[in-house]
Amino acid sequence: MHTITLTGLPDDIVLNQLVYILKHLFKNEEIYTFWIKEMADIRGTGLKYTTIEFHARDHAYRAARCLDGFVFKSGDVKYPLSARVNDERANTRKRSPSPYEYRSREREYNRFDERPAYSGYSREHLRSPVGHESSNVNLEIELLRKQRLIIEEERRLLLERKKLELVKMPLP
Repeated sequence: MHTITLTGLPDDIVLNQLVYILKHLFKNEEIYTFWIKEMADIRGTGLKYTTIEFHARDHAYRAARCLDGFVFKSGDVKYPLSARVNDERANTRKRSPSPYEYRSREREYNRFDERPAYSGYSREHLRSPVGHESSNVNLEIELLRKQRLIIEEERRLLLERKKLELVKMPLP
């Protein structure tokens, strides 16, 4: 992910306004996907800064070029914006990994990409278990219905047996 830092926003701007303005500005640059990761006040200045994240490096640079020097108007006051790209490649140093190094989530997710292609499971293994679970549930429901019918028949037989016993009993 590639981020830019945008400074010089007025203190009274809210997130919804900023998103609306950025969508309008980025439409001309054909940038349709971005995330506002952080929005905070700059102490003592009455201004805000925000961090915006993009998937593509090219989108981050085009957005920074579009926003840098843009004059934002809030009422009668004009706010010139300043945008810069936070290039992660320039900030990282090449070093050998330590055995005690903390593994970031991104690195953990990338580890799965290094696995070889799947080894040809049959189609049944690739299907969702939901279908199997629903058929199992249907079978259990049918089994319960049959058990209920058996219990009802046993109950009727017991009632008939009781009636026969009462009929066979001598009257006093």
